[in-house]
Amino acid sequence: MSQRFVRQLEFALGLLFIVSAALKALDVYGFAVQIGAYGVIRNPVILPQLAYVMIALETALGAALLGGYAFGGATIVATTVLLVGFTGLIAYAWAFKGLADCGCFGSYIKMGPGLSIAKNVLLLAMTGLVWYGQRKKQQAEPSAEETVPTLATAERNANRKFILASLGIAVVAGAIAMGKPAPSTKTTTATPTQTNGTNPASKFAEFVPEMGGAPVPLAQGEYFLVMLSASCSHCRAVTASLNDLITVEGVPQIAALLMGTEDEMKDYMAATVPQFPIQVIDTLKFMSLLETNAPPDFYLIRDGAVVKHMEAEEPGYDELLAFATGKDAPPAEDQK
Repeated sequence: MSQRFVRQLEFALGLLFIVSAALKALDVYGFAVQIGAYGVIRNPVILPQLAYVMIALETALGAALLGGYAFGGATIVATTVLLVGFTGLIAYAWAFKGLADCGCFGSYIKMGPGLSIAKNVLLLAMTGLVWYGQRKKQQAEPSAEETVPTLATAERNANRKFILASLGIAVVAGAIAMGKPAPSTKTTTATPTQTNGTNPASKFAEFVPEMGGAPVPLAQGEYFLVMLSASCSHCRAVTASLNDLITVEGVPQIAALLMGTEDEMKDYMAATVPQFPIQVIDTLKFMSLLETNAPPDFYLIRDGAVVKHMEAEEPGYDELLAFATGKDAPPAEDQK
């Protein structure tokens, strides 16, 4: 295996890491949301910081590989550890959290977990070949006296390595500078008078959905609370059943917390015409509240605190009624 081929593999690995980091940097908030989808960390404060750390790590490795900085084999070891760690995390989230998009290339290139694992296996094979080639080079090199390059050659090589590594870092830095800002959502927060006398630790006490401009503070009273995504087909189907439950005796007032962009919200409202109070909240905040892998998510709450929880992908009218009232749905023959 020629050293030229080994260097080409090393360069290709570095280029891939830089491209991956740059695409993530173009939408750091979106990448933070994708990290949250793994279900390991969902804290809305930690996730954006973790996103920047992961981008910095990929950039550092990519720059080192582009420039050919082996650092005594540390670059290859770090690359291997990163790829193995990512692969294990993807497999875990795929098996237990229903992961649909690995986020390997940010929010711009979607890649399913199966394809992502196969990609990482290929990258690990390339990393192994680079390690093997570098090791063979070290073993085959003659004595230092016979291989000392001229000063001009050494300086030229050092400059080339520095320029390549710097270009990689500059690409990612430029992507961060030009990246999308975190999306803004219009939210209504509870006032001190609305939450007075409630337990501040209550999970949903801070939220105040609205219906026709009238606030509905979740810190006071009992509610059938639903967490929905404006882009989720299951959530849209559930909304129709929720509309039918509005006037049913024994069902607590229905309210919803909604995740989505402004355009998704408009489309959702037009398609479903919800008849219950809604509050749109930040995506990372939304995900930190979920007790399921993905919306919809269903709760009975009292004064902002969870009394009962149900996990169901697309429950029908009878299942929702039974959950909201604590009574089983009537037998099929009784509904005729």
